[in-house]
Amino acid sequence: MTRRLKSGCRSFRGMGAPPMNRCHGGTNTGGAPVPRWHVGHVKPLLCQTLRGILLIGFLTRGAFAEPPGPIPAPASAPASATHLDTARAIEEGLRYLASVQHDDGSWSLSDGGSSVGVTGYALTAFLDAGCRPGEGVHGGTVLRAAAFLAGSQRDEGVFFSAAPGRWPHTMYDHAAATVALSRVASITRDAALRAKVARGAKFIVSCQDSSGGWRYKPVAQDPPDLPVSAAQICALCAARDAGADVPRATIENGLAYLRKCRDPETGGFCYTPNDHNPGFARTAAALCAMEAAGLGNDDEAVKTGLDFLFQTPGPREREEQGHWFAYGRYYAAHAAHRAGREVWSRWNDRARPDVLSKAIEDGKLIRWEEPHAVPPDAAYHTAMNLTILALSQPPHEKQ
Repeated sequence: MTRRLKSGCRSFRGMGAPPMNRCHGGTNTGGAPVPRWHVGHVKPLLCQTLRGILLIGFLTRGAFAEPPGPIPAPASAPASATHLDTARAIEEGLRYLASVQHDDGSWSLSDGGSSVGVTGYALTAFLDAGCRPGEGVHGGTVLRAAAFLAGSQRDEGVFFSAAPGRWPHTMYDHAAATVALSRVASITRDAALRAKVARGAKFIVSCQDSSGGWRYKPVAQDPPDLPVSAAQICALCAARDAGADVPRATIENGLAYLRKCRDPETGGFCYTPNDHNPGFARTAAALCAMEAAGLGNDDEAVKTGLDFLFQTPGPREREEQGHWFAYGRYYAAHAAHRAGREVWSRWNDRARPDVLSKAIEDGKLIRWEEPHAVPPDAAYHTAMNLTILALSQPPHEKQ
C-alpha cells in the first residue's frame, strides 16, 4: 500500500536534534559484493578503495521545473516533526535507490537508457546525503556506482554506456558522471580517479562549439543549447575543484554563451540565443552554472534570474514545468542554495514541503516518480529529489 508523505514546517533552521545516522554504522546494502577499487586488479579503469570525508557540493545535469501553478503554502507543523519527515524521506529514499541498483553498480531508465547519466545523479544524491565511499550502510552502494562510472570512460575521455533507450544524451550523461566522480575524487584524493576526472574535463573542453556552447552530441552537428551548455560548465567547475586543469577561457566562453540566451526584459533565460521564450528550467540551469563558476548576486544576470525563478508561472510555463519537474527543481535548488541564506530560506520554504508531499511511501521505502514528466522513471526522480532535500539539512546533520 502506498501513501503520500506529509509536508511540514516552513523553516530549515532551528530544526530538532540530528537524525539517526543514515550512512554509517551498519552493513553494506545493495546486493553485490563491495569492489576493492584498485587499478589493474578489478578493471582497467577502476581505482583504489575509496574513503574520505564528504564535501557538500554540487550537482549537474537534468533540467528543471516547478510544479504546475504556484507552490502551495506549507502546512503548519512543529519544526521537529518536519525535520523528522525530511530525515526519514532521505533515509528511506536512499534505501529505495540502493534496492534498485543494478549488479554492475549502475542505475538506468526503465528502458535501459542513460545508465551513465542516471548513475551520476544517484551517486550525487548519496554523497549529498553524507554517505562516504566504502563506509557505513551505503558505502558499498557508493563504491559500486563510482566503479561503474569510472569503468565507463572510453579512450577519448567520455563517460559513455552503449545502453538502449530513448535518451542517448551523451554530453548530458557525461556531465552528470563527471560531476559525481569529481565529488568522489575530492573526497578520496585518489590519483587514478583524479586522472580520469581530468580526462573527462579535457573531453568537454574539446567539444565546445565556436559560439561557446555545447550540444547533445560530442561532435557539433546542431547549434548549441543552454541546458546542455550549463551542464558542461557545472561539470568543468566540479572537475576544477577536484584538481583538474580547466582553461579559464573555456568557462568564460561558456558563460558568454549563456548570457546570449538571456532575455533582458524578464531576466529569464531561453533555450538558445535566437529563442525568445524564457523558462524556469532554463533559467535555473543557467544560474547554477554561473554561480558554480563564481558569479554572485552582485551580477545583474544572476540577480534578475533569481527574481525570475520566484515569479508565478503562466499557462505555458506551467505546462512546461509539468514535463520537466525534477530537472528544473534540481537546478533551482542548487541556484538558490548558492545564492545565500535569505534566498535559500525563501526558496526552501516553498519547495521542500512540495517535494515531501510528492514522495510515495511503500513500506519502508520512499520514492518519487512523475508519470507525465520527461523522463518519468522513479530512479531518476528519486535521485533528484533526494539531493534537493539533502540541501535543506545543515552539514553537521549529515554525519
